[in-house]
Amino acid sequence: MNEKNNNSSSKNEKIDKDEKLFRDIISEINDENLLIRIANICCDENPENCKFVIKKIKNVDNITKKNAKNLYKIVKKFDIHELNEKLDWYNAKNHENPNYREDAVKQITNENILKDIARSKYKDTSELSINKITDEKILVTISEDRRYDNDIRKKAISKITDNDILYRIVLSNNDISKPAFTVALNLIRKRCKEEADKSEDRYNKKLKELEDKGKIELILKIVDIYETIEKGASLEEPSKEHLKGLLESIYSNLKNVLEKEGLKKIPTKNVKFDYTKHEASSSEKNDECEDDDILEELLRGYTFKDEVIKHSIVKICKNSE
Repeated sequence: MNEKNNNSSSKNEKIDKDEKLFRDIISEINDENLLIRIANICCDENPENCKFVIKKIKNVDNITKKNAKNLYKIVKKFDIHELNEKLDWYNAKNHENPNYREDAVKQITNENILKDIARSKYKDTSELSINKITDEKILVTISEDRRYDNDIRKKAISKITDNDILYRIVLSNNDISKPAFTVALNLIRKRCKEEADKSEDRYNKKLKELEDKGKIELILKIVDIYETIEKGASLEEPSKEHLKGLLESIYSNLKNVLEKEGLKKIPTKNVKFDYTKHEASSSEKNDECEDDDILEELLRGYTFKDEVIKHSIVKICKNSE
């Protein structure tokens, strides 16, 4: 019995040593195609070793189509997540079927991998990749890299939302293509115009709100006068005294409201004609007055907060020919 246990123990030790040796050898292999062939051989006999070999694959760019198919089967069989995205990377860059390439790009979330695929020889795949990239540092890198197609570089710039980054691109001496430079410059102009339009809209909206507020305040001030007139109009047979008192009340209240708002009459008595405030509709000789003395006010003029809003219409003295 002891002898059997010893034999079993020795056998396990030998297996452990063989497995360690196997893994040490695998660790020294850098050829991805060779690793895939080894994994394919031990796939059924020793799944753990197979998975160990597969996980040692760092790059799938240079593997053959046949090995890519084998690798795909192994990865899916054992659900090796570490290589799923690398396989999608390979399919996105190399598969001849555009549907496979599209599906592969959709599965990839790593933006550094998407950055590499954006340099694909297939334009549709490059566009799909650049559309998924949101990291602005990666977008700037693409825009400045001559290895990328000009359309992809322009697309990268158009996705940059930070205006400060766009300013730096335009003002820097980085190796950026003329089309990409133009896109950045036009984008800045467009966004500046949009911001200016938004500011103007906000200003106009605020101005209208202030105007409406001013109108409401004025209406509230004259609504009492309106109600006084309404009461007077509702009387069936008002007396002359009552009407006179009503009119005096209306005049007094309205005068107070207008004066508080800043309305003032333009003086015309004992003053000289001033073309900035007065308008002469006629003139006549008068030996008791000097030229340009105002003889009569025909229509009253007003200022609002010291600004003339209606000129006074006057008759002036004109003795000289």
